[in-house]
Amino acid sequence: MTCDQNTSEGCDKPNKGKTKTKKPDKCKKVKEEPPENDNDNQQILKESQMKNTTLTLLMHSNITLFNWDKNKYRCFFCKEHFLDKQLLKNHVKTHKTDEVKKIVQKSKPNNSYRAEISDLQCSVCAAPMENLQQLTSHLIKNHDVSLETEESLFMPFRIGVTACQVCNVDFHCFVKLDQHMTTHFSKCICDTCGKGFRHATSLKSHINTHVKRKYVCKKCQITFVSKYQKYMHNVKEHKNKLTNMCPYCPERFSHYNARLRHLAENHGCKMPEFKCPQCDKVYITNALVRSHVRKIHMCERNYECDKCGNKYMRKSELSDHMKSHIRARDFVCSFCGKGFFRKRSLNHHLAIHVEEYRHECNNCGKTFAQKYSRNVHRKRCQGMKKS
Repeated sequence: MTCDQNTSEGCDKPNKGKTKTKKPDKCKKVKEEPPENDNDNQQILKESQMKNTTLTLLMHSNITLFNWDKNKYRCFFCKEHFLDKQLLKNHVKTHKTDEVKKIVQKSKPNNSYRAEISDLQCSVCAAPMENLQQLTSHLIKNHDVSLETEESLFMPFRIGVTACQVCNVDFHCFVKLDQHMTTHFSKCICDTCGKGFRHATSLKSHINTHVKRKYVCKKCQITFVSKYQKYMHNVKEHKNKLTNMCPYCPERFSHYNARLRHLAENHGCKMPEFKCPQCDKVYITNALVRSHVRKIHMCERNYECDKCGNKYMRKSELSDHMKSHIRARDFVCSFCGKGFFRKRSLNHHLAIHVEEYRHECNNCGKTFAQKYSRNVHRKRCQGMKKS
């Protein structure tokens, strides 16, 4: 008996006798499956073919897959970091073929792989190759290697060379080159601005930049465009969230580095040491080492002054520099009338007038109003001690 044939009495009122009759099944709404899209099927097939080509090229050449993380080249298959290209190549060879296959086959759609192709050669006959296209043609013609497609998932790089391997445009640092490669290999496009990304997660993060958000300070109602700007405002103006406490005195600091320096300068604590792998410089955090490598050894300068052409590693450095072109000394000392470009410069200067000598030399005990004066003195003092 179907639902359409049931009377209202039969369907709605169950029998009151001892033997219960089963209620007829209610009409179930069958969810219609969307018709298969030929374009989707073709895309899935193409991605599968590109994966197979990628694996075939890896098995028949000395291509080295790598990642870029915190200004270092990282092994694609594990978390080992390297600054030297040859050390990276030698390390990648230690990973087994089955491990390589497993990772590539399980990779998500739209993935691309950074491929180091310096000294590229065929692993069958050791013939040198200029690029991936030549390698592909060579394997097909000379070694009868069958490829489902000549397209692969590789993004070609030559570590140490900052020129694009696709269009030959040169860049002053690897970071800029890596960003540029999205113009050739972007598969996820932002509908708002048209910018391309290699991964869906990167696109999702980018989309948030188009959403206008306002971060308002609850104490003074000033509005900020980013959460970090609001945080720094609270730290500087309202002394909030100074979480880095000194264990020996009531001083608090907004940054871990400031706390470390305070402990060393005022309480004689030993500073942690992180050495640069390329020179003898030593820093108190690993982050400062990475920043030093980018600035000194990689000569990274991403921000250029449009007035004089000077280049800087950070946007904040460029902003400070731009004030020198404006020549507006807005921060004036109330004691002597001297003007300064920056508020922190005025604060350092005020220490002279209030006779606040809190910067002490660790060698001789002499105190100074300004940290810069103490540092200059300390170098001289250390030199006198050695002699």
